[in-house]
Amino acid sequence: VRPALIVASVLIAVIAIGILQLSGAGTIEKAEAATAALRSYRAIESVTVTKYGEIFQSEMEIEYSAPDRFRVIVSEPDDAVEFIGIGDGRYVRGDSRKSAYIHVRAGVGKFLDEISGQAKSDDTTGLAMSKANTLEILGSLLDLEQLPDDMIDGHDTLRYQGTIDWGKIGRESLANKRSKVELWIDKVDYTIRQAKVKIAVLEENPVSQAGEWLTISSHVKYFDLNQPIEIKPPVTSSGEIEPGWSLVDTNLSELEKRKHDDIRKR
Repeated sequence: VRPALIVASVLIAVIAIGILQLSGAGTIEKAEAATAALRSYRAIESVTVTKYGEIFQSEMEIEYSAPDRFRVIVSEPDDAVEFIGIGDGRYVRGDSRKSAYIHVRAGVGKFLDEISGQAKSDDTTGLAMSKANTLEILGSLLDLEQLPDDMIDGHDTLRYQGTIDWGKIGRESLANKRSKVELWIDKVDYTIRQAKVKIAVLEENPVSQAGEWLTISSHVKYFDLNQPIEIKPPVTSSGEIEPGWSLVDTNLSELEKRKHDDIRKR
């Protein structure tokens, strides 16, 4: 083998590695692996929606423990609802009318539908409810750019921003969508410590008939990653559901129908 060919091959490899590091591809892949391996976490997520001149805000406290346990408290200015999921069992305390919304996996596509569809903006359940939603975002990133490193709650993090490839989540890449994703990734274990997602959709205002950008933003902070988190069903030692709680239907198709029926009545 000619020495010149060896040198050229080494240079090509070095350049390729440099391009991957510059684009953040290696870091994102490590973040995907770290997210997939998470056994438990807590998160605080705030969601802000601007829709036809109105602003809706909610905050969610989320606990997750693998493989199938979660607790979510959704707080709004005048309301709070708590949900517990244990396997296929779903319990709700508060406004049971909202039980349908918590069971339909949010995901980026669902997040998009909340502002472009007929649903009320406060029906949004957010993006931090499952690892699948985070993995969906990580797997759909485009135009990655590395930003200056940052410290989040005592953790040194790598900071990246990018946009969403709508085709990868089964949506058309139309000019009427905009997105921005910011990620703070732990330098040591590559878990996500903080994330911001903003989506905007250009829609026609039903009143003025003028084009208007509708936006939905999520700000999530993760903590207690892979720490012991115990989530128990709200059931007494005799097997009865605790006062204030109710067991809700987990038939997703029926829940979707119930949700759409509720929307039509508003």
